[in-house]
Amino acid sequence: MDRPLEKKKWNSKRIMTIVGIAGIVGLIGASFYFTSGKSKLNVEADRISIVEIKMVTFRNSFQSMVQCFQSAASISMLL
Repeated sequence: MDRPLEKKKWNSKRIMTIVGIAGIVGLIGASFYFTSGKSKLNVEADRISIVEIKMVTFRNSFQSMVQCFQSAASISMLL
């Protein structure tokens, strides 16, 4: 009669699966750890400018350019 073979509890597939899952969890945990907290941007104070914004009427430069060409064309027609 044949004897039944004992199965290994820790085969290489199981070990690699556990290592892969632990690696992914480790990367996610590290990304949360390193991105948490206050973010800082080191900028020299004299390079920062603060300007007040005012509401003004919008001048469409395309319309101004067309009017300029129209007036130039009418002058050239008179000559």
